[in-house]
Amino acid sequence: MSAAPATAPARRALRPSGPPATRPARSSRRRAPLRVVHPPARHHRRATPFVVLSGVVVGSLVVGIVTLQALVSQTAFRMQDLQAHNHALQQDYGARTLTVARLSAPDRIAAAARRAGLVLPNASDLYTLHVPGPRGATQQREGSFSAPGSSALKAVLGAGP
Repeated sequence: MSAAPATAPARRALRPSGPPATRPARSSRRRAPLRVVHPPARHHRRATPFVVLSGVVVGSLVVGIVTLQALVSQTAFRMQDLQAHNHALQQDYGARTLTVARLSAPDRIAAAARRAGLVLPNASDLYTLHVPGPRGATQQREGSFSAPGSSALKAVLGAGP
């Protein structure tokens, strides 16, 4: 009977130690020869569910990233359009402001009044009415007052509605 060197210490450990008188007598039966015992075969999980699940997760992530990129690009184009529209509106506002300034120029108004037949009165026909300002008001310059509030005007105008 030949035993591998690795099994020899295990065999010695199984023998009872002590004086030979206390050891049991060897039986006449022979032992079965030693053999190598392999661990039980593991059941390998199938890789298919893992691969499918991984593919679904990676695919959904790719679709999500592409969708997000498309939304960002669409927003950038929309912002560019809005900036162009804003620029056009600012130019239109400037043109309209210039038109209002031209139409409200005193020389143009005077020329339009002459064309309509309006004339300036003679200096002898002008009457200047001097009205005292409200109480508590301070006179800043000739003919203009700075009142502390609308309630100060009630004294001058009366208690009407």
